[in-house]
Amino acid sequence: MTNEMKEIKSNVAYRLAAKEMRDGKRYKQIDIVQGTGLSQSMISRMIASPTLENFTLGSCKLMADWLGCSVDDLMKKEASDN
Repeated sequence: MTNEMKEIKSNVAYRLAAKEMRDGKRYKQIDIVQGTGLSQSMISRMIASPTLENFTLGSCKLMADWLGCSVDDLMKKEASDN
């Protein structure tokens, strides 16, 4: 019998793509910087990172608000066999 655990992965890139589809436009990182107040390097790391473990709740909240979703929506839970 396997022990199934949930791994939490970043869903930021997916949520950004969903916002772009909804709004009918492509966002540059500078657009996100201006909309969130986060630094360009923070935005870049949040989009590229496989997890959100190195980010503060505050930065995740700013990103979620700009994307029009909840902080929980920035994470996806994937089953893994351990």
